[in-house]
Amino acid sequence: MLTARRIDPKPLLKQSGLAGLDLTNRDLMVPAEAEARFIELAARASDSPEFGICMAEGTDPRDAGLLYYLFNASATLRQAVTLLAQYIVIGNASLQLRVAFSSGADAVARLDYVGLPRRHLKHAAEYHLAVIVRILREIARRPISPALVTFAHHRSFGVREVERYFSCPVRFDAPSDRLEFSNETLDIPVAAADERLLGILKPYCDRVAAQRGDRIASLRLTVENEILKLLPRGEARIDAIANALGASSRSLARRLAEEGTTFSDVLDDLRRALALQYVAEPNLSADQIAALLGYGDAGSLSHAFRRWTGASPSQVRGDPLIRSKVLAGREA
Repeated sequence: MLTARRIDPKPLLKQSGLAGLDLTNRDLMVPAEAEARFIELAARASDSPEFGICMAEGTDPRDAGLLYYLFNASATLRQAVTLLAQYIVIGNASLQLRVAFSSGADAVARLDYVGLPRRHLKHAAEYHLAVIVRILREIARRPISPALVTFAHHRSFGVREVERYFSCPVRFDAPSDRLEFSNETLDIPVAAADERLLGILKPYCDRVAAQRGDRIASLRLTVENEILKLLPRGEARIDAIANALGASSRSLARRLAEEGTTFSDVLDDLRRALALQYVAEPNLSADQIAALLGYGDAGSLSHAFRRWTGASPSQVRGDPLIRSKVLAGREA
């Protein structure tokens, strides 16, 4: 994609920490954080609002290697999704897919990130959900679609293009990244189902998945990702986050202190990072940004923004020099 747009990928690979790796080696386990960073940098460099979706469209599902052939040997899409949840760590150690089946109309597949800050993963999250759908369409050999797709990040434009790809409603600013499928869709047979091949591949996948080891995120990142879910609702309080993590407020505060931080610092740092992202979105008003960050009004946002950057949101938007300084991490 980048070369087609005449963009040299080498500087982006260097910034991402991927320079020097043999990316043509299918057995190479690319560091999850570096992969996500590269996707976000590439999206920015190409000025493509739907970069993650475009990546998925250009992906050959067979590039997933062992995982693709495992899914392709499944009896139904339901079994393929179940196996994906079980073995997704083989493809990306930072991903966790939780699937809940019910007797109702929908089954939900929720994607979580382990050890990565979700706030940096707009295009990566869109790519990951889009490529799951791409694989399911490939093994079913028909244009199946989810019933609903949700993303935890904000998108102020390009929603129609995202909905065009998924062929279903897509909601942003949601509590989580997830795909919802009807039971009818999940019962679609896989075109190349092969029970014998599945029996051969599964034990090997068990061994490979075990070799990946346990995935442990820092408490700070875990708390940050939980705050992200509650922030637009104005409910990002330590008691609510502690409850979501199955802990008391006092216990959570103590464990954060052991990592050298506080809940207030995590909340403030996250709001600052998101504010810098949102202020770059021309279609977002100050009131909308304030609401997304859990502030009562634009005045509270402006006060916090000046504390973070030394400038107001309108100054950052209107003055390219101030904007470049702020985005570079310096005060205006």
